Amino acid sequence: MHGGIQLSLYTLLQAFWIIGGRTLVKSIIRRCVSCVREQAVTVQQLLGSLPDFRTTTCRAFTHTGVDYAGLFSARFAPGRGKPSHLYSDNGTTFQGANRELRQNVSQLRRYVDSMNLFLVVGTTWHFIPPAAPYFGGLWEAGVKSLQHHFRKCDGSHTLTFDEFTTTLARIESCLNSRRIGPLSDDPDDFSYLTPGQFLIGAPMTGASKLSVELVPENRLTRRQIVQRIAEMFWRRWNVEYLHSLQQRYKWNHERPNIKEGDMVLSKHDALPPSR
Repeated sequence: MHGGIQLSLYTLLQAFWIIGGRTLVKSIIRRCVSCVREQAVTVQQLLGSLPDFRTTTCRAFTHTGVDYAGLFSARFAPGRGKPSHLYSDNGTTFQGANRELRQNVSQLRRYVDSMNLFLVVGTTWHFIPPAAPYFGGLWEAGVKSLQHHFRKCDGSHTLTFDEFTTTLARIESCLNSRRIGPLSDDPDDFSYLTPGQFLIGAPMTGASKLSVELVPENRLTRRQIVQRIAEMFWRRWNVEYLHSLQQRYKWNHERPNIKEGDMVLSKHDALPPSR
């Protein structure tokens, strides 16, 4: 009656004494379709190794991950250079953008010379597997930090285009000033490696200014309001996000891999329960 190992073994021991009975009962129950279906758990493996493009030396932003961050545009390529490889999820926004860009490039090729830049240099768009957002966890976390903390810091301010661009540039400096590792083993050396040093070769911390975070808002100029938003963003992001990186809640145990011949159930989130 599919009662499990303990009940099956107890029923057998009432009439027979089987050497190694528990091991035998386990092996039989593991091949039972009904028992496997009721006791099935989702397999979670230890986090895999980094892909090769994350560990290969190349120009910054040669490989770029993109995610939808909101209803505003960021002119990325003019300031950072054109990426050779672009990675994103399978959202309809990106699928449509990829399709439209391909159509535009194919139309341009009909009317331009064969030595045009579009024929020589291009960007390859890669889509991560469906329902696997952790494949893009690096840039997903960056966009999440921007959205979550900027929404709290911006509040009800209506910024002009120039003010908004300045605020985004300062927020980018905050996110690119996070600590990766120490630069030396000297205990008296407090300098550390940051992502910004890969971009400009030095820390991205600007000239020191007097903090205006605690100054009443009605006493601030428009320029100081932009500075205040950046200071609030840095404090919130430093307190709420950085400490969460020290904990790891999943993919921290190594499990046996699924082998050929194992009985498994395919799970899909879109199906109703018990299907």
